[in-house]
Amino acid sequence: MIGQTERLESLPALERITGEWEELLRARGDGVRGPFNSPSWLVGWWRHLGANATLRALAVREQGRLVGLAPFYERAAGPTRIPPSRCLELLGAGEIGSDYVDLLAASGDEEAVVSRVADELESRPLPLSFNRVLRGSLVEALGIELAVRGWDVSSLPGERCPGADLPGNGEAWLASLGAEHRYAFRRKLRRLQSRFALELRRAATEEERASSLETLFDLHERRWRSRGLAGAFAPPAVRAFHHEFTRDALARGWLRLHVLLLDGSPVAALYGLVWGNGFYFYQSGFDPAFAGYGVGLVTMGLALKAAADEGLAELDLLHGEEEYKRHWARSARQLMRLEAFPPGLAGWIAREGNDVSRRARRVVRSWVGGAT
Repeated sequence: MIGQTERLESLPALERITGEWEELLRARGDGVRGPFNSPSWLVGWWRHLGANATLRALAVREQGRLVGLAPFYERAAGPTRIPPSRCLELLGAGEIGSDYVDLLAASGDEEAVVSRVADELESRPLPLSFNRVLRGSLVEALGIELAVRGWDVSSLPGERCPGADLPGNGEAWLASLGAEHRYAFRRKLRRLQSRFALELRRAATEEERASSLETLFDLHERRWRSRGLAGAFAPPAVRAFHHEFTRDALARGWLRLHVLLLDGSPVAALYGLVWGNGFYFYQSGFDPAFAGYGVGLVTMGLALKAAADEGLAELDLLHGEEEYKRHWARSARQLMRLEAFPPGLAGWIAREGNDVSRRARRVVRSWVGGAT
């Protein structure tokens, strides 16, 4: 009988359970996708990016043993947010790119953990807004449980995560690409090799990690600055988070941080992660001055070839279906957004505010689109 739910509402409380949390992840094995459910990612996210929010994580225990974790936080209300009211979200939410965050449960205890979490949510009801979660996840099971209890629950199609198998080894993987894309990669690689001394360097030491990550930040920012935009790594807190996470990821063998050097100078970089038998492409950057050489494409191709040569079996390009991802992908995994509003007047008001906010956004998008 699972009977104890512990509220984790401070950073020290979250840090205190990281060992048990990691053991729960190890026991789940490949049942959890990517490192985005790890304490390395989510505790670091809260430490650096959880300002102006309230931690509401839940630990579920059986005779003192951690058997479940709900990584929630309470987001403040805001007129530009969906929903605009206070709500619970999953740690890692936002543009940091935390795909597949889920409730965690020990094998065989999934139903009981979901039920205990639902009990806790009913005791302190707030709207839920969980983005970039998988169908079939425990988050979806929680939504079903809450709907049975009278909550207004909806699931909306979200972004997709393109991906592909990585068959056998690097050469077999290259042979699996479409003929046109394979030719483009090899042609651009040969062109670079004929003009420069080319090296793809993977960060293997702490010094290389710190230097390569700063190179990635710089190259990513240069590319986006050329478009008049700030890029994903502009906020100092985001950079601090990635330094902390990649330091730990390197020590654990997860980090695949590559820099492409031409005549010794960095022109492109790629930030990837390994989890289980999969390679997760997180972010990249390149010098716009070398865009005509296809250095981004070459760096991606060489990094994925190296992943296949490691014996990794799956490529996951994470959310977003940008054109360059479609060249490498053969399939896509559908993400969803789950929203739930508690029964009663407060839930009805929150749902109505959510609908009004959505309609207003659609009107603004329509007006902006018509004006361009």
